Amino acid sequence: MLLNDQQIRSMTKGAARIKEENGWYKFLRFTQLEENAYANHPNEAKAKTFYSSTFKPAGVRFALKTDSDYIAFDVSCGTPCVAPGRFDVYEDGAMVKQVEVPYKFIPRAHVNIPLSKGEKLVEIYFPYNARAEIANIELADGATFAPVSRRYKMIAYGDSITHGSSSDRPSFSYAVAVARLLNADITNKGIGGEEFFPELIEEPAEETPDWITVAYGTNDWKHRTKELFDEKCSEFFARLVKLYPNTPIFVITPTWRADCDTETPYGAPTSEIDSAIRKLVAEYDNVTVLRGWNMVPHKKTEFFADHRLHPNDFGFEVYTANLYRELIPHLIEKIGYTFS
Repeated sequence: MLLNDQQIRSMTKGAARIKEENGWYKFLRFTQLEENAYANHPNEAKAKTFYSSTFKPAGVRFALKTDSDYIAFDVSCGTPCVAPGRFDVYEDGAMVKQVEVPYKFIPRAHVNIPLSKGEKLVEIYFPYNARAEIANIELADGATFAPVSRRYKMIAYGDSITHGSSSDRPSFSYAVAVARLLNADITNKGIGGEEFFPELIEEPAEETPDWITVAYGTNDWKHRTKELFDEKCSEFFARLVKLYPNTPIFVITPTWRADCDTETPYGAPTSEIDSAIRKLVAEYDNVTVLRGWNMVPHKKTEFFADHRLHPNDFGFEVYTANLYRELIPHLIEKIGYTFS
């Protein structure tokens, strides 16, 4: 049986909005105003690349309970794409398979995923690095269907590490993985190469999140002076706190990187961004700073895909565990978080 529009929308998590055209669904993690902010970025090159990245569905997933023995759908990258579309498939919380669509050779494909017998929770995580427009979603005739939501909701702002680069499995990136551990549906606002960009913060989410994470700084350190960093970081948090005055906001300062002592316009090692952010957000009662420096072990060949900055899947696992440990006591204190 083909799923109808209402069913598709109800089982989709992590999309700020969903657009349907001629039966094809686009799952968009940014609002129209946020997309416009990137399209009008003052840096022309960033306007092009950042705006394009908004259409990559990092953190988006289907979540449903069903007794169907398969789920099938058509998928397209919309435009030519070198990166493959990788979908992680989970049953009852365990990853059971990954489906890869080699977009370089076939920009459109039909995917049929066998499922185990009986009723189970099925979650399908979308690619973070390639578009994935979906049509003709099908379950076995007469199968049960029930959308599933997690108890909490979170928003994650950040750069390429938040976006998911360079994980081989989209469900292993730290933002998506920590949301799974915390029983939270996540809207991932990560964009590769991004810095503190105040213009992104223009309107609150349709549904207020239970908490927000923010993880910028490493690209600011690479490209900005201290003065410009202070200006952009201060304005970003002023806007964010104005929109969410009562929502816990957790700032994850930059992780270690192999070139952390390189001379950049910032004029100090990457680690100094931590103290700078602490000073700039000290006035906000709902903002908590978490030191990111030791979230990933300082071993570039073992834990970093590019041996420099971006964690591999192993690095993301350690990052997730460390961040989870840091967040739990704060969430219990601030929102009465429970594990149920």
